[in-house]
Amino acid sequence: MIRGYKPNGYYTTHDGSGVKTEGESRQCVHCQYIWEYQPGSGITRGWCLKCSGLICGRPECAAQQQRILASFPDQTRSCMPWTDMVQRQRDRYDHDPRYTVTPSGIVIEAR
Repeated sequence: MIRGYKPNGYYTTHDGSGVKTEGESRQCVHCQYIWEYQPGSGITRGWCLKCSGLICGRPECAAQQQRILASFPDQTRSCMPWTDMVQRQRDRYDHDPRYTVTPSGIVIEAR
């Protein structure tokens, strides 16, 4: 059973012989990567002390964080959760006259 952090999702699958498998999943706060939660699997995951969220620990995620932080030079933190990054991108579009953002979040480029 889970100890500590709550799961981000649950899944149920069946293999070709009809064996049912159930489990829990987690999602990285930085890159939205989803993985099957298996305590004791030996795969190193982590917890970001800066944004208080689970992280996947993949090298691709760390590289993506560096690219994101470089694209927002006014950023003072050393990490940026996915939701913050999306909101900052939307704010950029809101303030740029070349784009229109619909209430549903769709960005339209003015011609």
